[in-house]
Amino acid sequence: MADFDIKKIISDVTEKFKGDSSSIAGFFKDPVKTIESITGIDLPDEKVKEVIDGIKAKFSGGEIKLPNGLSLDSLGSLLDKKDDSSGIIGKIKNIFG
Repeated sequence: MADFDIKKIISDVTEKFKGDSSSIAGFFKDPVKTIESITGIDLPDEKVKEVIDGIKAKFSGGEIKLPNGLSLDSLGSLLDKKDDSSGIIGKIKNIFG
C-alpha cells in the first residue's frame, strides 16, 4: 500500500467542512463513507479510528464549527457503539464480512 497520510486526509476533510457545512451532517451519519467520499480514498480498517479522532479534534478545538442541532456527544455515541451493528465498527464489519 502506498503511504497513507493521515494528516493530509484530516486536513482535506477539515477544509471541506469549513467550506461546506452541509457535508458535516453526513459525517455524523456515516463518518467513513463521508471521509472516503471527500478524499476519494478507501480507508484501511486499522486507520479509521485514527482519522475520525483527528477530525473530532478539529471540532473540539473549534477549527470546524458544528451546525445547529449537532454535537460531539452525538458523534461520540455513534463511534462508541463498537459491538453494535448500528455503530461504525459494526458497519465496517458488515461491509467486510
